[in-house]
Amino acid sequence: MLSTLLNYRLYASDLTASLQRIQSDARVASDTQYYDEHIGKIKTVDEFLSDTRLYTYALKAYGLEDQAGSKAFVRKVIESDLSDSASFANALSDSRYRSFAEAFSFNNATTVAATAQSTGQKEAMVEAYSEHRVRQGTALSAKTSLFQQKMATITSVDEFLANATLFEVAMQSIGADPALISKSYVRSVLTGEASDDAASTSDDKFFVLADKMNFASDGSVPAGSAAMSAEKAERLVYDFNVAHDNLASSQSAAQETAYFLAKAATARSVSDLTGDARVASYLVTAFQLDSTTSAAYVASILSSDPSDPSSALGQASTATAAQAAYKQKLVALNAAFTFTPQGTVPDGKSALAQPSGDTVSVAYHDNYQTAAFAKDASKTETFEFLAANIMSVGDLMAKSAVFGRDALDYVLTAFDIDPDTASLTKIRRVLQSDTSDPESYVNKLGDARYEKLAAAFNFGADGKIAAQRQVQSNASITKTGSAYLASFGSDLTDAKKSLITADTKKYIEAVSEARKLDDVVANKTITDYALTAFGLDEEGLTADQLRKILTSDLGDPKSYANSFQDSRYVDFAEAFNFSPSGVVTTAADSVQRPALRLSTENKYLLSVMEEKAGETSEGARLALYFLRQAPTLTTPLRLLADKAILEVVKTTLGLPSELSSLDVDKQVSIIEKKLDVKDLQDPAKLDKFIARFAALYDMNNADLTVSSPYLGLFGEASGLLAIL
Repeated sequence: MLSTLLNYRLYASDLTASLQRIQSDARVASDTQYYDEHIGKIKTVDEFLSDTRLYTYALKAYGLEDQAGSKAFVRKVIESDLSDSASFANALSDSRYRSFAEAFSFNNATTVAATAQSTGQKEAMVEAYSEHRVRQGTALSAKTSLFQQKMATITSVDEFLANATLFEVAMQSIGADPALISKSYVRSVLTGEASDDAASTSDDKFFVLADKMNFASDGSVPAGSAAMSAEKAERLVYDFNVAHDNLASSQSAAQETAYFLAKAATARSVSDLTGDARVASYLVTAFQLDSTTSAAYVASILSSDPSDPSSALGQASTATAAQAAYKQKLVALNAAFTFTPQGTVPDGKSALAQPSGDTVSVAYHDNYQTAAFAKDASKTETFEFLAANIMSVGDLMAKSAVFGRDALDYVLTAFDIDPDTASLTKIRRVLQSDTSDPESYVNKLGDARYEKLAAAFNFGADGKIAAQRQVQSNASITKTGSAYLASFGSDLTDAKKSLITADTKKYIEAVSEARKLDDVVANKTITDYALTAFGLDEEGLTADQLRKILTSDLGDPKSYANSFQDSRYVDFAEAFNFSPSGVVTTAADSVQRPALRLSTENKYLLSVMEEKAGETSEGARLALYFLRQAPTLTTPLRLLADKAILEVVKTTLGLPSELSSLDVDKQVSIIEKKLDVKDLQDPAKLDKFIARFAALYDMNNADLTVSSPYLGLFGEASGLLAIL
């Protein structure tokens, strides 16, 4: 009779050849082919449990064939939420059940639903919308600054027309679309060639623009003058900002304050201020008056005598708390100026009580964004209401009798796309594009705004809602984060913990924003973190290798990731959602992903091999099982969680059979004194450990001539279901 060690070596010395022999068995080949062809068709737990051949194959792969008759129990295992530490599978002390549950996605498959936007997508878009005024203010300020600078130096109308920014600012200031306006027509108006009398009413705005500019009939700027005075250029910029609803930007606020102070410095009467709509609006904003407040009412407050109960200020009601608070705003407005009841400025004084205008300008800068924020909040509320009923691209783009295209306008604004000029056909094609496909319509546009728009929604090529495309699922992000933390060991300083937390936050932000393969490969924040998490950070992988790994067909044993014959590469590829063509896949249609299908089939072959070895030597079966589980044996608790593994450990270390009756902490302490679990990850030390087990096993069982009691370690249910 062969010794345990020799039996073990017959199989373990060349596992590939051993598995090929097992795989060539007709029954094994037939069962594996059946599993391979049918697992992808399973959609529900009921379908899985009702297919006995499929179901028992999977159980055997994970060493759980003894549970084939306990379908209710198995259902609870595979329906467990593995992200919940208190879930059924996580609470079982035998880790094989968790491994079995991890091999399938029944829980995810039944809960992942198609939706126009995930919570994360919607929150990101709302945030983008809330920041659009800042981005818009910066972009428009650059254009208006250039406009004011260039209009003081250009020397001809042709120079004006040739500069895209100058032409855009001028056209949009009068409500015209520069893309639709004939430059030759504009030239004829600006040089006086076109007659105002012959023009239609709709063309009046062009002649108003011409009055602001200073071009001769030949298109030149008269010597000694500018194409536009500084005052008129400033007014045109104001009109441009109004057209873009940009008065709430910090740049516009500074411009409005400068305009107000200039007007206030020369004002000698109330009408000098309130007769200018811009100044009146400035005061309404500064003192947070109702937006419907008229210039005439502002004038009456400015000229009120605070001690006169018959004045407009004196007549303001204080009957309610709200009215009293509003009157205080009127009192502050009145006190900021020196106007007499006759509406004039006293001799020797300026209109402002403080000549510097600090009171008014500070108030304006405190409040100029309030109305804009309130408007934005209202638009966000409207969008969220409408978004609840979006089931297709058509729903998003539809124009309703009540809301018009408010939802679409909101979305486009969030991504800095002008709703007034955007092509609806283009928008539809963008929304139906796959941002992860380099050949898709949106990627060929080469415009980041449209890529962000497409990524903000989950529409298929048919325009209907679909599952969200993520380069990495939320569950995989969590798993990667846990692996990253574990890579630093257990003895962590507070500083190291803070660094890991910061790294993880950056990773989550980066991977959540990634939309395609190149986004991942080119982002060191993503690759450095993920490679470290999966133990590949020191392998010196190139960008090309990363692409090949991430796009490997993990169901193909010959694929690039599988060719390393190293589970780290498969785990790394499995953590992301790229197809062999490089596009992002959505939630799996099958309850088992390709890598896990291949892993299950490999585990089945190993289980059959171990079973065959057990026909001649139960010790060899235990040794082969230990060899298979070794990569997962990273803690003493893991050794205690599997009875077969624990038996190998007790035999090798000479631990008493009563060990299991002790408290778990005591068991861990005893094992740690005799074994450094890290040694099991060293192939040489692992081999010595198994060789020692084989020798001791034969010594302990030299007289056995009947069925080995160790058989129960692979099939006994008792004790395996204990709750931690």
